[in-house]
Amino acid sequence: MMTRAMPRWLPWSYILRAIAAIILGILMFVFPLAGLASFVLLFGIFSIADGVLAMVAAFARPRGRKVDWGMLLHGVVSLAIGAMFLLFPGLSLAAFVLAVAAWMLVIGIAVLASSASWRRDVAHAWVPLLLGGFSILFGGYLF
Repeated sequence: MMTRAMPRWLPWSYILRAIAAIILGILMFVFPLAGLASFVLLFGIFSIADGVLAMVAAFARPRGRKVDWGMLLHGVVSLAIGAMFLLFPGLSLAAFVLAVAAWMLVIGIAVLASSASWRRDVAHAWVPLLLGGFSILFGGYLF
């Protein structure tokens, strides 16, 4: 459970990001041939949405708390990757694996950095640690 210091809507931002990722994965599984070209567009849109939600979460701090720089970094990197995928789709497709690997590494590091401040506000603070660790492992595997 969360403490009163955490905004009530904040967990929903994480749930919305997870739902968007699941929908993206299902669409890629259902439409694999047509999905490759549209995947660049969908991944770009997902990354931008993820970046916006991460930046909102970075600034949605309880009174007296500083900005969550890990989440802010997460948001900026997600916005940059999303813009790259939308503005340069051909290049993005060619460098997709490397771009996703870099994205996963940075996101994992940012989530681990953010989870240090979450441990005071969230009862299950081990979940971001686990997710950040998996993100770093997967990003390293892709490189």
